[in-house]
Amino acid sequence: LISALSSKASLVQQHSARALATLCLSDEVEEQMSDSNGLKPLIFLLGSTNMNVQEESAKALRNCSLHDKNKLEIVKLGGVKALLDTLVLPNPRLQEHSCIALRNSFVKEDIPNEVGALGGFKSLLSLASSTDVRVAESSLWALC
Repeated sequence: LISALSSKASLVQQHSARALATLCLSDEVEEQMSDSNGLKPLIFLLGSTNMNVQEESAKALRNCSLHDKNKLEIVKLGGVKALLDTLVLPNPRLQEHSCIALRNSFVKEDIPNEVGALGGFKSLLSLASSTDVRVAESSLWALC
């Protein structure tokens, strides 16, 4: 599945990311994601021009970020900036997943500082007034 994330076909990328999002709910698979370099392509796909690919990648990162080892790897690979960049895109589910992935990644004290330095708190605060309740809740949760 991880190699399929590098496919030229966006539909293959989307379905691979969706499958990984589901599989990452398993502790065994979730732990293997950083060991098998599976997080890097997911972070890369957040910059896709296809919003469905972005959404499924953010969902996979959200689920992977539940595991401590993955949290650190997401931060190390530039995932904080990539997730913040998605907050301004007009896709409420993408925004929701990205907010939760950011919150899950706040494992180290310096991560909120990185979010602030990248202008992330402004983005999160603006989403707090979203008319989409799930986006508003997720952004507020990320700010806590």
